[in-house]
Amino acid sequence: MKFSPKDPLETITLSFDFTKDLSDPVTGEITKTIVPGSAVLSVAMARGVDVNPNGIKNGALQISGTKVLQSCHGGIDENDYEWRAEIDANSGEHFVFHWILPVRKR
Repeated sequence: MKFSPKDPLETITLSFDFTKDLSDPVTGEITKTIVPGSAVLSVAMARGVDVNPNGIKNGALQISGTKVLQSCHGGIDENDYEWRAEIDANSGEHFVFHWILPVRKR
């Protein structure tokens, strides 16, 4: 999946939505929760060079219901940052998302 591009000067909040994984596949009802303290976000380079890709994170991640939220700032123009979001559910399951955040000057 891919986020919309952000400008290197912008500070934005990324949302990693685990609703589908935490919901009953038949009813769509949310039946699971994120285990507190289990969410992990890491950043690597999908394209380009940044010696500190995790430096794009701005503060600590937050949990809001079925979403993991992370403020981010900076980044190097023309680079694509690969975000990996992991959570544990109270059902014992472990879920992982990979998202690409392109950084482009506007």
